[in-house]
Amino acid sequence: TMDSPGSGSSTTPESSAPPVSTGGPVCTLTSLRAPTQRSGCQRRTVGGLEEIYERFRMEADFSGECRCCEYRQEVRGQFTRAGRPVTHWLPNPAGGRRPVLPRPPDGGDANFREDGLHPPPVNQNVYYGHRDEPLNLADDDQYLPDRATGCRYLGFDEPGIRQADPTDRITMDFDFRGRIIDRCNGGAVKDETIWTITCAYTP
Repeated sequence: TMDSPGSGSSTTPESSAPPVSTGGPVCTLTSLRAPTQRSGCQRRTVGGLEEIYERFRMEADFSGECRCCEYRQEVRGQFTRAGRPVTHWLPNPAGGRRPVLPRPPDGGDANFREDGLHPPPVNQNVYYGHRDEPLNLADDDQYLPDRATGCRYLGFDEPGIRQADPTDRITMDFDFRGRIIDRCNGGAVKDETIWTITCAYTP
């Protein structure tokens, strides 16, 4: 999840992958660990502009019919720049793009949308955890020892926002939801975890 002036966004849910079948073989979730290795709020200078971000990893282990288990990442929240909301775009499973939705006022379960990269990058998967997206050449979204049947998932994300002007105050406040679904049994959610990232920079 990253928003930079003049760039596409790379961020997190409805589960967009259809179930493979129902009443089929069962994948056992051994562990879901997300987020891990959180960097906390970080800041760096890029082209004379300040950027805030946080790095984290997502990890999961399965047994049994591992091919049936898949990781999903969802997101909701808001970037601001110079006191104004910044629209952050996600890929739309129906085609095109759609915006990240804000956290609801009551803080309930609504407004999560599947996290992904828009526009689609080269040699990188659009969504996290979809076994039928085999493009990744890096470790930000992989199943080991192979994507089709691997029993370990490893992912990486780095949400952030950059100034458009050196005087801009920038903020990000997002909730992420990591889920493991069983595609062989109707997309049933086997477990989930939710975490929040809140960062700000004032010149």
